[in-house]
Amino acid sequence: MHKSISLVFIILGAVSAPSIALAHNIVINCHKIQKYSHSQVHFGLSMIGNRVAHSEKNYLHEKYHHLSQSCQSNHAAKIHVKASPQLVSMMSEYGFLD
Repeated sequence: MHKSISLVFIILGAVSAPSIALAHNIVINCHKIQKYSHSQVHFGLSMIGNRVAHSEKNYLHEKYHHLSQSCQSNHAAKIHVKASPQLVSMMSEYGFLD
């Protein structure tokens, strides 16, 4: 369960830039997302659903799906995403941020 939640914050570092007042840039690469199964990602998203807006959760899922597909043909694929201060705090809480 802890691993699932950590992954969500990897991908979940992604929220729509227009909806964030003070966004932090985070890079997510194939190496990070390939540590987790799709079911772990979905479980993690459901666990944080009450702490982030529904639109943010959907956006994070879309970002994960896009990168996951890109990684199948390009193992060096990565995306740059924006994370709200709340998500950065959650990522730190679950040990994702160094």
